[in-house]
Amino acid sequence: MLPESTSLQNNTSGYLHFAWVIPYGLAGLGMEMLGGKYISLAGAREVVYAVIYTTEEALEMLGIALFIYALMR
Repeated sequence: MLPESTSLQNNTSGYLHFAWVIPYGLAGLGMEMLGGKYISLAGAREVVYAVIYTTEEALEMLGIALFIYALMR
């Protein structure tokens, strides 16, 4: 017999995994460190930093959208 937890991993486990990886793995760690390094070198009033910051926020929103999609499946 299969444990009860496998019934929850029907088709949503992949989506839930990526809903965690995108905002915290890519945006939270990668883009935040890249933005911090860029601020220390060039400052916050640069267009490149605005692109880095916008990309970070967009990845976080994408992760939340994936999470909601996985919950609704």
